[in-house]
Amino acid sequence: MGNVEHGLFWSALTVGVRDYDGWQTAAWKLQGKWIPADFWRIDLEAGNEVIENIASLNNEVTLNAVSASADWRFSPRWNATLGGAVLRFDDDNQRTRLIGRVEHILARAQPRIVLGLKAWV
Repeated sequence: MGNVEHGLFWSALTVGVRDYDGWQTAAWKLQGKWIPADFWRIDLEAGNEVIENIASLNNEVTLNAVSASADWRFSPRWNATLGGAVLRFDDDNQRTRLIGRVEHILARAQPRIVLGLKAWV
């Protein structure tokens, strides 16, 4: 699903049902990855989640999330990422996140060694 002139695009839709000992909830996730040019990648994702800890499972807490990020490999060993997300819980609590990351590949051998700096708000 792509045109080399406009880059390459992949998409996926996942649908299912979660069953937690009598509590059932629909599960869905829509994902897209676009590579508009060499050294660039853009990821988009939307879906719902269940908060998987004992208290949240007992209270049947779910959330809907939408996120987007862009990666730029500006040098053979350097990569930068900028992304954001909006999370909305079923009790109308909403949170937003912004993340930035810069990574440097120290060694390309297996296992690969990467040094990075990450910040989020």
